Order: sequence, then C-alpha cells, then structure tokens
Amino acid sequence: MISGGVGLFFDNAAATLANDLLSNPPNAVRFNVQPPDGVLPFDPGPTGGQAIFQASANIFNINKTYSQMSSALKALGVPFNPPGFNTAVGTIHSPRVLQWNFQVQRQLGPSTALIANYAGNRSDNLLYQNLWGNAYDAQGIFPGLLPSAAPNPNYGLVTQYLSGTTANYNGLQVTLRQQFAKGFSGHFNYMWSHTLDHVSNGGQNEFSPADSLIAQLIPGSLATNYGDADYDIRHVISADFVYAPRFTMHNMVLNELASNWQLGTKITYHTGLPFTVTDSNLSVGNGPLGIIPATPSGAPAVVSGGCGEAAVDTPCLLASGFIDGTASTFSGFPFQNRNMFRGPGYFNTDLNLFRNFHIMEKATFGVGMTAFNVFNHPNFGNPDQDYASPTFGMITSTVAQPNSPYGNGLGFDGSVRIIQLSGKLTF
Repeated sequence: MISGGVGLFFDNAAATLANDLLSNPPNAVRFNVQPPDGVLPFDPGPTGGQAIFQASANIFNINKTYSQMSSALKALGVPFNPPGFNTAVGTIHSPRVLQWNFQVQRQLGPSTALIANYAGNRSDNLLYQNLWGNAYDAQGIFPGLLPSAAPNPNYGLVTQYLSGTTANYNGLQVTLRQQFAKGFSGHFNYMWSHTLDHVSNGGQNEFSPADSLIAQLIPGSLATNYGDADYDIRHVISADFVYAPRFTMHNMVLNELASNWQLGTKITYHTGLPFTVTDSNLSVGNGPLGIIPATPSGAPAVVSGGCGEAAVDTPCLLASGFIDGTASTFSGFPFQNRNMFRGPGYFNTDLNLFRNFHIMEKATFGVGMTAFNVFNHPNFGNPDQDYASPTFGMITSTVAQPNSPYGNGLGFDGSVRIIQLSGKLTF
C-alpha cells in the first residue's frame, strides 16, 4: 500500500510573548537596591544599612527620571541597574508550516509487515529574539557592529522580538511489525532525521536537556544561527516486544505453572544532542550573557571518539581548539556556527514480567513487576560548554529518565533503576 499527503498549517505566536510585553515598565518592573559593600545590613545607625535602605526607597518617585534616581542612589553608594525592556519590531506573523509525507507498506507474511515512511516540513515566519538593541561593546568583540557606549543608558537589556526565521525537517522511518504469532508480537524501528533552524522552541523557551541558544548570536545577522536544531537527533533505534508463550502439557500442575506468563520489553537508543561552545570571558554591556560563541583556533576541538561517556572523567573538548577571549591573539568576530558539537547518546531498557490468573470467564488478574532502566545504565547530559569554565568539556550531570512510575518529566535522577511491583485486573 502506498499513501501520502501534504498540508499547510498556521499557528499563533507563543503566548509568552504577550507576557513579556506586559512586564515592561511602568506596568511591572522590579528594582533591587542594596547598601554598599562593607555596610552592616542591620546597623540602626545613621550610616547603617537600615538608614541607607530607607534613603534609597525615598529616592524612587514617579516624577523622577531614571538618570535622576540613578545619580541620587550613586551618591549613597548604592548600585542601581537600569530596567530591561521588551518590544516587538515590525509585524509578528503567524508561523507557517508546510508538511508532507510519503509511506509504503508491504505485507511480508500473514503476520509481518514492513513500513517505510518519509516525512518532511518547512517552517517560516518563526519568532526570534534580538538582544543587541541597547548593547555596547567595550571589549572589541564585534568591531564595527556595536557602539562603545550604550545607545540609551536609561535602560539595560532591550529584547526585540521579530518574525523571520526558518526551520526544515527531513526524516525517514523504517518499521518492521510482527503481530501476535505463536505468542509473540513486536516492533523494530529505525529513524534517520535532520532538523535545521535559526532558533529552536519558538524562540521563546530553552529546550531541555540541551543547552539552547534561542537568540540572535551576532548583531544585525542570523548567519551563524542557522544550524542543527537543539533537538536534532540524527539516529533513533527502538524496539519492543511482548511474548506470551502457550504450553500444552499432559501434567496439569506443570501446565498451570508454565502457562499465562507474559514478558515484555522496550529498548531505546538515540545519538546525542547538539550544543555550542561558548566563552563567558566574552561579554558586552546591556547585551546577552553567556551566549557568545567561542572562536575556533583551527586546531582540532574534540578528542578522538567525540563527547561520549568517557567525558565524565576526561574532557572531550580541547582548549587548544579555541582562542581565549582574554588572549592578545583574540581579534573578535567571526565565531563558530551554532550547534556544531554533539553530546553523548542515550540508551535505555525497560522490562516487565507478569503472571496472569483467570478469575472469571472473561476476567484475569495479573501480578508482576516492571523495571525501568533495568540495566541501571546512566545516561549523561552534554559536557560543560563554557570555554572559561574549569570543567570545560567534562560531563557533570545525568539526564532524567523519560518514563517512570512517577510520570514523565519530573526531573528525578534518570540513572537510577526503579522496580515497580503491580497488579492489574483485565476484563
């Protein structure tokens, strides 16, 4: 059998955009003030923390400008950061997605089928963030692209939301399906896919567990943003089966002991998630923090074998593969493209074993166990991607198990094996 389809779909912009716009001053703004270093916070004297805090609070007035309040607070020795601002630039268009698929199914026998499915889509008018609207560059990281002083010192980080990024997906999935025959049923799936985009997750929220960069990486350009999506997993292998053997023995006791068992399992493996090496030595005023990509030196940047489980003990990224942002040899932009590196893969096996008892003509009661991560296999997160970090290139965390007795996505330690004893009534 051959089938296929194509469709054009539209969506609304992420609802968090409206929330960000409503958080602008004067609708909602949070100011933090504190006494200067060295002042005791609970000193009741005229120069103590209580008096300075009260004097700071008295400075805030709706009729004063930020500059006036900032100058008055500075005279008290109180640091005061200007408020941030969110704005939409141009028209925010509805995201548009063109999807298509083509599938071929072939019956290989009375209970076996082979299915091959190709699916793809192209999305445009996607939302992204520009965090460079009020940024200034004192380090010379972006020569000619940013001013040396803040365009508007009355504000801090200015986030501009725009429509205009794209995403593309292509995937091929092959499934071998076995229906119940001699007590056995199962599926084997292999999928190859590739997802490219400028920003992932609608340009609003970071994708977990990957280390996401959801904003424009270079002032005035999206050139280095286009790359593998934060959730681009190139290869996925999964298999599941249920085996319920049926024995016929002349001995009634043996027949009862050997019958009505059910064994099932689910096995999953996929290759690692992408990430970008950043350099926290590099920073700009009133601009994005921690998302400036490190500059490749031209030397190898990854050890032989890549960033697998061995990075728990030995860094998988080579410092010599990047230029130190504080070194005299650093000349600024251009940097690496987004998501050029890969973290470790993921492997998991769940197993369940049940014994069913017939209690009525059309009802059975099953008793058994389900083991999540039955081999107690740890799955690791991406390595530390910050070039300036003392643990650069090392894996320091595991990822959560996607399924467990406690539900999905609760964030508990996914490397722990969990065994659940249960009973179920089927009628």
